[in-house]
Amino acid sequence: MKRASVQEEVAHGNEESAAEIGTLPPTQRIIARPQFTLRHIAAERIEFQPHSHSTFTVTALLAGEMAVTIGATDYELRAGEVALTNANQVHAGRADNVELVSVGVSPLLVNELVAEIGFTRSTGEIVFRAGVATDHVIARWARAMATELAEEELGHRAMLESMVRQL
Repeated sequence: MKRASVQEEVAHGNEESAAEIGTLPPTQRIIARPQFTLRHIAAERIEFQPHSHSTFTVTALLAGEMAVTIGATDYELRAGEVALTNANQVHAGRADNVELVSVGVSPLLVNELVAEIGFTRSTGEIVFRAGVATDHVIARWARAMATELAEEELGHRAMLESMVRQL
């Protein structure tokens, strides 16, 4: 599979992606909204250098295995597992023959969703308690999001926004 260089990604307006990934598959699909970013990647090889985001990130591994570091902890993800990265937490990863969906959700949206469900919390800060989880519901949602992202039919962006809110 041909991969785009960092320079090609910058030329296509993907500076953020180029900054965190050494090489990218040319078929990577991304949708970005003010409160979330959704990525679907299928690649022969991918490597994310240590970096952080201002968003919470849920990364569902759909196929393959991936070595990830979240904070100071190393994990080996397998298909069906989910990596959970807190806002501003340093993380990195590498894999061969992998497919994944990554959803970056702004803290503002997280707080909005928490308020919508009427959840009361004792502290102002929301954090993931674990770096990796096995969650078949999230894995199914991730597969559905990848399919919806690929189809680009009328209304698919609204559908993706709805799916992220339900995640």
